[in-house]
Amino acid sequence: MCLKDTEHLCLLPCNKLLRCGIHRCEERCHLGHCPRCYNAGFEELTCHCGAQVIYPPIPCGTSPPVCDQPCSRMHDCFHPALHNCHNEEVCPPCPVLVSRMCMGGHRVSVNF
Repeated sequence: MCLKDTEHLCLLPCNKLLRCGIHRCEERCHLGHCPRCYNAGFEELTCHCGAQVIYPPIPCGTSPPVCDQPCSRMHDCFHPALHNCHNEEVCPPCPVLVSRMCMGGHRVSVNF
């Protein structure tokens, strides 16, 4: 058990989760904040379409690069993508207006 007083003479590992949310602090038990994560990845980090690349070494917690290419994912609506490549799991809603018959079959309306 650690004693958290002014002298703080604990020799056990800190083991708190670092800000990256993946790795743990390997320093001896200490007061205050843990250092940043010093781990690095050695595989290329790309945007979803692969047009933008960050080459290794890549500091832990680095986000994929921003890409200005059109989104290349298949969309349920089959309209061409009007937004850029993104790293979110789901694409934004399709902004193309379409004409559809109302539920009762009385008139055609323009929907979002």
